[in-house]
Amino acid sequence: MGDLISSIAWVKRGVAARHPSKQSLNGADIERIKAIANLKLEDARTELERVRKRRGTGYGPERRR
Repeated sequence: MGDLISSIAWVKRGVAARHPSKQSLNGADIERIKAIANLKLEDARTELERVRKRRGTGYGPERRR
């Protein structure tokens, strides 16, 4: 099988850099990214708990009978 290049969107020719520049992150950038990820994780956990309570079970749909 040949090389597979998957994409969710096409980029018009000339828009993307032919040789993208490498970005470097400092400690503050990493901490900011961690904080954002933790907020999203907590939101997802809260939403999951809300759905579980609404269904009246402590489990996902596979445990309902």
